[in-house]
Amino acid sequence: MQNYVVDFVIEARELHPGGRVQRAQFRSRNQFRRESLDDAFAAAGVLLEDEQFRVRTIALEHHDIVSLAFSFEESNHINVWKNRLEERQLPTGPWLTQLKKQVRAGEPDETPVHVRWRTRDGSREQTYLLGELKRDVLEFVPGQKVCYVTDVSGQDPNRALITAFVGRADLLFIEAVFLEADREMAARKAHLTTTQAGEIARVAQVREAQPFHFSSRYRGHEERHRAEFWSAWKGNGT
Repeated sequence: MQNYVVDFVIEARELHPGGRVQRAQFRSRNQFRRESLDDAFAAAGVLLEDEQFRVRTIALEHHDIVSLAFSFEESNHINVWKNRLEERQLPTGPWLTQLKKQVRAGEPDETPVHVRWRTRDGSREQTYLLGELKRDVLEFVPGQKVCYVTDVSGQDPNRALITAFVGRADLLFIEAVFLEADREMAARKAHLTTTQAGEIARVAQVREAQPFHFSSRYRGHEERHRAEFWSAWKGNGT
């Protein structure tokens, strides 16, 4: 692969206590040999962040090892009102992408925005203030929060951490390994029961939830898992 035009690069990150992130990269042009990179720091559990989204993590207990839960959190969606563009006789085009970047970067409303386009009569150029375009042609919609939780114990401290972490998620993927009747086994194995997972979803006020990671001992009876989870999620659990 080292002879290919494209250099395929994998960056691996290892999270350590205290938020230190050890990094290394593996490049196809170097036969995927390990190349150390400078350490990073995950403040407040933020592993990755850019203008459009961030990825957060939290350390949870699973037997005597650490398990990580993840949250993918979008920034506000910025949509364009095409009918309002037409009302102002403004074109679509790359300038709208640049406009969104300026808005996401928090540039002042007084920032001039130069719009250039071609018509049948030739080229046109007009300058607007960022604030007026933001007000008149853009729509801001809250981004989604998607969380993923698996391989975690159902002990009270763990459940409290999970509940806070996934609070008001738009979509939660959460393990529900054992049926509630097997709570003792779940505790020994350091996993959540259907009811524990559903209660977390309910208390955290998530909008949608998807249980998964059902134990193979219940093969063929997955609907009972979903029914118990649903009952606890909607407030009817014991």
